[in-house]
Amino acid sequence: IPRLIEKYTRDNEAIEKELPVLEQVVGEVWKKEDELKQLKADLAALDRKILLSLKSVDSQEKNNDGV
Repeated sequence: IPRLIEKYTRDNEAIEKELPVLEQVVGEVWKKEDELKQLKADLAALDRKILLSLKSVDSQEKNNDGV
């Protein structure tokens, strides 16, 4: 058991040394976050455009079938 205590003590000390760096990494804003937001907005706009064009094609086909 003393060896285990010593091992875990060393592990804890190593983790405590790394903790400030890890906290800084977690707290940072992702550098490409703005680009990601813009790409998501573009994707949503394209998705709406595709859906609208599919609806208009579908309604045209229904009108042609009825004639």
